[in-house]
Amino acid sequence: MAEILSRITSASSELHAVNNTHDERYDSQTRDLVAYIKNCDKDLDTQYLLDNLHPAQHTLPYLLILNLHIDNLQRRTKEGLPDEIKPGNDLWVKVAYFLKHFDPIQVRYAGHEWRHLIELFGQAAEVTAK
Repeated sequence: MAEILSRITSASSELHAVNNTHDERYDSQTRDLVAYIKNCDKDLDTQYLLDNLHPAQHTLPYLLILNLHIDNLQRRTKEGLPDEIKPGNDLWVKVAYFLKHFDPIQVRYAGHEWRHLIELFGQAAEVTAK
């Protein structure tokens, strides 16, 4: 798990270094990072990764892993809206923190995952408010 974390943080940190350089290089490295994360074992320890990635610095991998974590949770609990994502629970806090500190440039490479997270977060707030 530490090896995966190291590779993700290294690739994500490189994105910050090339952020001010040529867009094609940034795009290419970003697509490579997305492909690497999406091709990781679906049973990897997403909690460990979420606990060890900072959402402001590693926004893109954090978002992808957060979605994988939620998907695994939904599959395991057989619920579309698991209790863990509802207000007051640990995952809710992680999502709220992420939404306050994310890097919008990195998020543009994961529009589907971004939308999924926002919709789920909104549903959780709505269900709890009723």
